[in-house]
Amino acid sequence: MAVETEINAITAVHNIGALSLETSPLKTALKSEAASWKAQFALNLHKQGSEDLKTFDSYIRDTTLKLNRKIEDLEDVRGIMAVLKEVRAVCVCVCMCACLFVTVRLGLFPVRGCTVAVPGCQLVIALRCTL
Repeated sequence: MAVETEINAITAVHNIGALSLETSPLKTALKSEAASWKAQFALNLHKQGSEDLKTFDSYIRDTTLKLNRKIEDLEDVRGIMAVLKEVRAVCVCVCMCACLFVTVRLGLFPVRGCTVAVPGCQLVIALRCTL
């Protein structure tokens, strides 16, 4: 939004002695370039956020499968305890770094004025429900 404001603040005509420069074609090109940059930024941000979200979702699913194994002997208990130890070790990091980071990234779209269809939002909603 600030870029468009700065572009609009450029005067339409600059007079330098006998030379008169019309800036409207340049302003139009700059506005178009800013809009395409925003769209590309949004797509790149969405792609990276989507990959991070898929990685996090995969970690949650894998850990859930490990924890849902049937316990039949002491070795199974040791395995479950090892998984729980791992979960405790990475829990804070996963919650803060992955989930919040992804939701903040996806939340940047409306703030930056980018309109991109975000199919990953359903995974974010599901993750919020499970945390």
